[in-house]
Amino acid sequence: MEQHHGQADSTAAGRSPRERIIHAALTLVSENGLDRVSMTDLAKAAGVSRQTLYNHYSDVGSVVADAISQHDAEALEQLTTSLSVCPTPRDALIQLVHHFAALGSQGHYYELEHALSAEAQEHLATYETAIRDLIRATLAEGVQSGTFRSDLDPTTDTALVYSLLTGVTEASARDPERVNAVVQSASRTIQAAVGRS
Repeated sequence: MEQHHGQADSTAAGRSPRERIIHAALTLVSENGLDRVSMTDLAKAAGVSRQTLYNHYSDVGSVVADAISQHDAEALEQLTTSLSVCPTPRDALIQLVHHFAALGSQGHYYELEHALSAEAQEHLATYETAIRDLIRATLAEGVQSGTFRSDLDPTTDTALVYSLLTGVTEASARDPERVNAVVQSASRTIQAAVGRS
């Protein structure tokens, strides 16, 4: 049985090799950068043999891409559930702001994703498409209900709202201590932009 080597982790024994590999990769890459982590380093940190590691992944980038893909799927599921119980489109927009702030403050996924190969980034674009669809649906519902401006353009305004939300993620990642201020500011800005005058 493979033992977890190096960093002690009380939950490591209950994790599958894939889970241990992903956890170790995110830890090492966050500390050292993607280009400075080798498969040998990763195998040691995960407590698996190099053969086991290569049975699952071809390189460190593919591990990070898998971790981000898994994280995005879980985040999207949580967001969809949260949006489904929002009483108004305005509440849904505020929930989107909170979601993007949490992404920034809880991890380095944004920075990691931009360090991946173009092929890996393309694979992860599914999450972005799903988020844009949720924004578009929220804006359309707000226009239809009379909550939002009637002149909103679904294509243009979805792109603009998405850009603001990714800015929320970046600001939250840079300064996690100011997440509440970022959320308040972004919520105010987004409501002013889409609300009826």
